[in-house]
Amino acid sequence: LSLTFTENIYYSTKEPVSIKDVITSLQGWESIVKQSEGVLQELTGANILDISVHVARLEAGSLYEDIVIKLLFGSQEELDKFLAGAHAKLGNGKMRNALVGAVVVGLVGYGLVLATKAMAPNNTSHFEANNNTIINIGAGEANISPERLQDIIESTVNNKKTLAKSSIKTLAPY
Repeated sequence: LSLTFTENIYYSTKEPVSIKDVITSLQGWESIVKQSEGVLQELTGANILDISVHVARLEAGSLYEDIVIKLLFGSQEELDKFLAGAHAKLGNGKMRNALVGAVVVGLVGYGLVLATKAMAPNNTSHFEANNNTIINIGAGEANISPERLQDIIESTVNNKKTLAKSSIKTLAPY
């Protein structure tokens, strides 16, 4: 059983974007989305077997990327658990896409903080939810506190170096 989500990514560019930069960006997004598995499992209590990412559309001009995220569940029970968890986080009337989007945005924000630390190891800044705009936006979308989203992300990301590199890759079209 699976759920499919579409995330729209927009880059405002003055010049055409190179194919290499588009590929780099998409590789970054794919890596980040795949790392969202643990965060989504923690937020919903559901066991996700696999996450796949596909390109639905690329549009020139200012660059638009539509990526399709597919979550694979082993049983109807796990799918129902995910939907119940998403519903509990988002309340009535909100799309479950908001939860996936919030998690992906939160991971990008955390990855960029990690990348900044790696580039300036003497920098004493640390990942604080109340000072991180991206985390605050993600937490608002997921209807949880920024501190809770921060804790979940920090505790579930297995490879922080890969997350940092992937977050930088998402910015390639700039």
